[in-house]
Amino acid sequence: MVGLTESELIEQSEKNHKIEKTVGKFSRGMKQRLGIAEVLIKRPKLVFLDEPTAGLDPKGINQLLDLVAGLPKMGTTVVLSSHQLYQVQRVCHSIGILAKGKMVVQGAIDALGREALAGGRFQIEVETEAPDEKLIKALQGIKGVMSVEARGNMLSISTDADLRREVSKAIVENNFPLIQMKVQEFSLDDVYMKYFREE
Repeated sequence: MVGLTESELIEQSEKNHKIEKTVGKFSRGMKQRLGIAEVLIKRPKLVFLDEPTAGLDPKGINQLLDLVAGLPKMGTTVVLSSHQLYQVQRVCHSIGILAKGKMVVQGAIDALGREALAGGRFQIEVETEAPDEKLIKALQGIKGVMSVEARGNMLSISTDADLRREVSKAIVENNFPLIQMKVQEFSLDDVYMKYFREE
């Protein structure tokens, strides 16, 4: 994206469309793309985009979101306003939720999800084979582990920090296979619904 010419910017925002007709005859989606290209040609440091995918087909939405996601590499900060939360989550590093004209919450989605939905804790899910009491005690002994729950071959570990390295080390040192491990992720929908249930 760095160093694109004016014609390349237009091409990026109007993929597979001819620009031989007048703007007045463009579809709403084409006008949307053209408007974004017009802004990007100026190489702004800051761009405000309000519902930028309105009027675009699924292919156009994906192209535009890819373009928006690449703007920070060009030195452009993007402030995106949208009701399409999955699109916001796909391209934004930090979010803010407004309610009744006031900022209710702001920050990184993962941090907000942990704070709003997990009491500020990390939830680490681990799959191994037949975890025993010795392994559970070893995991409970890791500094920062709040609780360990076993359900079959699955362990749910609540921690006050991302302790995946320490947890995996304890599992391997206790001669258990580490089949899979993941930290609970939160969607922007989850965070949004939490705050709007409280409104």
